[in-house]
Amino acid sequence: MPGRPAGAGFDKGASGEARFTLTNEEDSVAAGFVHTVYKRDAWLNEIEDGDELGGTYATKEVAASAGREEAISRETEHVIHNEDGTIGERNSYGSDPHDRAG
Repeated sequence: MPGRPAGAGFDKGASGEARFTLTNEEDSVAAGFVHTVYKRDAWLNEIEDGDELGGTYATKEVAASAGREEAISRETEHVIHNEDGTIGERNSYGSDPHDRAG
């Protein structure tokens, strides 16, 4: 269809409404979970494959807030790590697979 990006289409949202979606390669990068992590003596956010989002933050709380907003806008999960790298918190903001427990 003219005017529609390659890989674009429609699907049904959780409540049955039609949603326009993109499934091209550029969009697949955005599909990764957002991680708030401590690296190089600072807090930052990155996508699951390691691409950093924005800059660094002085505190975990400020970084987590920015990461949460990014995860909400991407409709994905936000994984907040502790300073030692362990997962401290995990939140989902949509697009969960149907077969995922919890």
